[in-house]
Amino acid sequence: PVPVAPPPAMEAPNPPLPPPTASTSELFAAAEKYADQKQYDAAVTAYRRLLDREPGNLVAMNNLAMVYIEKGRLEDARIEFERALSLGKEDPEILSNLGYVLRKLGKNAEAAARYERYLELNPAAEEGEAIRSWIQQVRADATPAPTPSASTAAAAPAGDTEAAVLAEADAAYAANDYENDLALYDQALGINLDSTAALSGRGKAQVKHHF
Repeated sequence: PVPVAPPPAMEAPNPPLPPPTASTSELFAAAEKYADQKQYDAAVTAYRRLLDREPGNLVAMNNLAMVYIEKGRLEDARIEFERALSLGKEDPEILSNLGYVLRKLGKNAEAAARYERYLELNPAAEEGEAIRSWIQQVRADATPAPTPSASTAAAAPAGDTEAAVLAEADAAYAANDYENDLALYDQALGINLDSTAALSGRGKAQVKHHF
C-alpha cells in the first residue's frame, strides 16, 4: 500500500509571539522553543516572520518544513524543502528529509532520486543500507516502499531495535550530546525508514548540531 501521512501531532496551546521589534536571533530562538514545546502554529509564524527578513535562510526553511511534518502538512513540507534546494546549495540533510516526505506522499521515483543524491553527498550515512535497499526495490519493480517490518528485517543490525535506538537517542538529546544524538536518530531511520519519531528527533538534533 502507498505510505500514508502520519497523524498530526497533538499541539500545546500557543504562547504570545515575539514583538515586531524582535531580532532575527530572537525569532529563531522563539521558533525553536515553540517547536520543542509542540506549539507548532506559533513556530510556523515565527519561522515565517524570520524568512520574511531572510528569504534565503536554509536553516529556517528546513526547520519550518520539519514543523509542517509534525502538523501532518506534508505537501507544505515538500514545497519548503524544494524551495531550500532551489537556492543552489544541496544540503544532505535537506535532501534526506525531502526523500522522506516524498515517500510519505507516495512519490517513490522522486524520493529515490533525492535519496540517491543524498547518498552521493553522504555515502557513509547511518541509514544508507536501508535507503539503498529501498531504492533497488523501486528501480526493480516500481512498487511502493516496503513496510516498516520489511525495512527492519533488511537493515537492522543484530540486537538493535528501533525502540532501543530511539531511547538511546532521546537520552543523548536530553544530555545535550547532539552529535551522538544525530547519529543515533539516523541509525533508527536505518532500522525503519518510515519512523516519524526518528525523523522528528533528527530534526531537533539538526537544529542543535548539524546547522
